[in-house]
Amino acid sequence: EDATTDLSNALRSSVMSLLLQNTLPGRPAPNLAHLLLGFPLRVAPSEMTIQDPEALGSSRSCLHTILDLVNVGVPRLTSPSQRADEQVENGFPPLFERNPVFAEQCYRLIYQLSVHDFTCTPTVRYLRTREDFFARHLAALPAKASLPQAIAETSGGVAVYGDQSRVPATSKALSAFLRLRAALLECVALELHVLRETKQPQRMTRLLQLLFDTTNYVPFRPGQSTLESVMGGVPAPAQPLIRILEIFESLDFEWVDSIVRQPVDLMIYQDANFDGCLDVDEDGCLVYSVPLVVALINKVKRQTQKLAATMSEQQQLRLKAETRYVLESCMVENHRRQIEYAREVSFVAWRHVLDIALHECFDVLPHGQREHLILDILQALPAYLARANVSAATAMLLAEVVLSLSTKLREDRHRQLILQSTVDDSFAASLPVERIHAIFRSIVNSALRSGTSERFRGNLYAAMTNFIHLVTADAGATESSTTPGSTINKTISLLVDDSRRDINSLALSTGRQTIVKRTALESGTLSIVNMFVDRLVPLACRDAADGSEVWKTVSFTFLDALVQLSRTEKAHRVLNVMAREGFLKNFVHSLKSSDADLQTVLKPEP
Repeated sequence: EDATTDLSNALRSSVMSLLLQNTLPGRPAPNLAHLLLGFPLRVAPSEMTIQDPEALGSSRSCLHTILDLVNVGVPRLTSPSQRADEQVENGFPPLFERNPVFAEQCYRLIYQLSVHDFTCTPTVRYLRTREDFFARHLAALPAKASLPQAIAETSGGVAVYGDQSRVPATSKALSAFLRLRAALLECVALELHVLRETKQPQRMTRLLQLLFDTTNYVPFRPGQSTLESVMGGVPAPAQPLIRILEIFESLDFEWVDSIVRQPVDLMIYQDANFDGCLDVDEDGCLVYSVPLVVALINKVKRQTQKLAATMSEQQQLRLKAETRYVLESCMVENHRRQIEYAREVSFVAWRHVLDIALHECFDVLPHGQREHLILDILQALPAYLARANVSAATAMLLAEVVLSLSTKLREDRHRQLILQSTVDDSFAASLPVERIHAIFRSIVNSALRSGTSERFRGNLYAAMTNFIHLVTADAGATESSTTPGSTINKTISLLVDDSRRDINSLALSTGRQTIVKRTALESGTLSIVNMFVDRLVPLACRDAADGSEVWKTVSFTFLDALVQLSRTEKAHRVLNVMAREGFLKNFVHSLKSSDADLQTVLKPEP
């Protein structure tokens, strides 16, 4: 029986490998994989359809079988916003719980079919109309890995989540779960894009309800801000996390390997180049290849035995201890690399679905919840960015998300203020002061992390510039909206022209006195800047002076925003720091030295 099971698993693995390799994007089509999957090969892709297996005269294919496998334990939704974990299912548990490694291959195959030029149109249409695949699987996938008992009992380690919950797992099973969820998120992002292009708002709204829980969403309450700040920027326990934030928070875990290595000072293997044993595995992760590591170990052993024809017992014990340490170290490092790779793939997929939802589908979200949804997500990101163990790739990705969200927040505020000046719009209320300050402070802390790249800091500079323009524009619009005769032209002028966005709150020098008008939002933001001014301003000045051309522009724009923010301050600490450190003088000299280049560019061609 065991031999039959092993043979069945080997055959299944071989068939899946064939299907996966021949459905990769860019692979010539049609081929054998498409024949096995049941695609009609003599029909143009635009006219191709996948047969319903229950239709009269139809035949089942590998694709139907794979979809049946992944659909087990994943009930259809009875209402547009109902989550599958709220339903009672008495059948088998889902495939991603029973066999996450095989389930990952199935989800990856479905994603590859959804993006390949030859199969994308019929696959996405069949998954949407026949299987209701995207909504039901998005609702069914748990936030945290749910692995079979057999894996928990033979655990290769433990995933410790941010809430201190512990999930026993093997690195292979955990990384497979993360990758299969990433494949599903990529499918959902693609589906949202297709629905947008084909103008299907009802289906789009259904997916957005699952991602953002818009039917049960509770907007931010002012009394929550202090507690949320203490908790590191996540919503208070009284408000359950929306699905998009659940997925993000579930990536916040630490892997604790069960292999405990005894420290050994390498002498025999100290000159061995194990980095030459790195190779890309079948999942795309760069790991230490076991055959290459074993071959290198055997090579070092042979060289050692040639030098010492007769090894003493102590030397043999040392060789054995070092060999064991090297093998264990490679195993532990491979586990770490596999999980980190799966985590990075998950962050990329999470970002894709967030970008599609908040940019292409933003107008479908409920009008009164958009700003709060953006703030909810923004509040969680900087706390993760500030951690020392976050990888450089993930930090860069999240910094770009922070910039994207802050830009969207500013655009939405612009729209709200325009509406406020034309109609009595209750959604265009003032920004939540404490919450904006908490997010801005977290972004500043993230930018001041040591060891960050110019691009990482540049994205956060741009995000902080958005926040500064946001608070100053909101301050000016609040004053102008209370003035009799306020018109839409005043609001547009205030927000579009940044050089005049704060005209109503500008410090007007009269020679003997200065008129200063600042809101609590603007004043608090300035206080945060002053808390970090001695570190933040010199850092931005160095990037403006020595960075690449693109990030020079971003840094100068950020410095200009800081100067505009501190214009109402008598001490003007931002300019004082720039002058004291010599940056202002260098900037003036650089302008003079670049004058000739500027004139050359502006000179008309003959």
